[in-house]
Amino acid sequence: MKIISHRGNLEGLTPSRENSPSFIDEAIDHGYDVEVDLRIEAGLLFFGHDEPQYEINEKWLYQRRKSLWIHAKDYEAFFWLHNKGDTYQYFWHSKDEYTIISNGLIWCHDIKNHNEKCIIPLLSDKQIEEHNRIEAYGVCTDYVFKLEKKLKGE
Repeated sequence: MKIISHRGNLEGLTPSRENSPSFIDEAIDHGYDVEVDLRIEAGLLFFGHDEPQYEINEKWLYQRRKSLWIHAKDYEAFFWLHNKGDTYQYFWHSKDEYTIISNGLIWCHDIKNHNEKCIIPLLSDKQIEEHNRIEAYGVCTDYVFKLEKKLKGE
């Protein structure tokens, strides 16, 4: 099962660093993939959940493409990613229970109904403790280290 860091978090929420390129690199350096929030404003690429925060360039994004699960946060970012063909793994959702990722997998917010083709979010400490049915392609979480220990039976 693939463990995906939510915005670079490894041991819980760190709002001041989420989506920052250095935080993302730290998670990748630990061997994890990362879900990131991409926006485009005035033709420039930015990471940021609620607003553009960290400007990045395409070279930076491309170099890390195999480790990133890109959540397009606006139409411009979605259209830009779509025009790149299969270069990046990306998806768009608003309040959808399920959405198709560009690679054919399913980003699933319904953690009760999923299978081995889904990536599910377990974003709280409590969700990781309580969720016992982890039959999924991957899990996106802010508690990467805790989830990894649970999966190893520690």
